[in-house]
This record gives sequence, structure tokens and C-alpha cells, in this order.
Amino acid sequence: MLRGLYTSEEREVAVLDFDLSWHVGAIGNTIAPHVMQAMGYLSPEQRSATGGITTRNATVDSFGLAMTLYHLLTGLHPGLGEHREPSWERIIYSRLPADGLGDWASVKRRIARLIA
Repeated sequence: MLRGLYTSEEREVAVLDFDLSWHVGAIGNTIAPHVMQAMGYLSPEQRSATGGITTRNATVDSFGLAMTLYHLLTGLHPGLGEHREPSWERIIYSRLPADGLGDWASVKRRIARLIA
């Protein structure tokens, strides 16, 4: 997302597209059949073969971005279906680092809400 973030080089924004399975009839298994770890990054639309649901929408990108942010901040890969837990926002909050997110007391709560 940001090139040069951890180097002395000038920072550059890189555009990412999480919509990996937009082709007709694609489901999560089409993309990563042998990598269960990657399944937590796929939106429900990408894992479902339900008729009438398209993977060509912003929710696919939003989900992928949120799960990538979750991984970057916690160091953990999202589990398959973990986002469906009723206490998902609290789980995220508990896994976020205690320090390094900023000076505002509400930052950790806001980031957890953003990811959820």
C-alpha cells in the first residue's frame, strides 16, 4: 500500500485491488484451493456459490482491505469465518497492540471498529 515506508526512500502509494475472483462462477476455492490461511482474506461473496451474489462489488475490496489491515496490525492471519463471531470487534480490540497506534485514547477502539 505504501512503498518505501520502512526505508529512506520517498513514500509512494500503491493501488491494490482485492477483487480477485470477478469472473463468472468463481468462488474462493477457484483462487486458493490449497491455502487455508488465505481463505480468511476472501470475502463471503468470494467463498459462496450462492446465485444472484456477485463478487464484482466494493464489499469484496473493503473486506480484503480490512483483513489486510488486521494482519498488519496484529501479525495474525484472519481465520476462515472468524469475522462472523458476535464478539469480532472485541476480539480485534484484544489483539491490537497496546502501544504504537497513536496518542488518542480512542484510536485502538476506532481501528477495531474500522476493521470489523
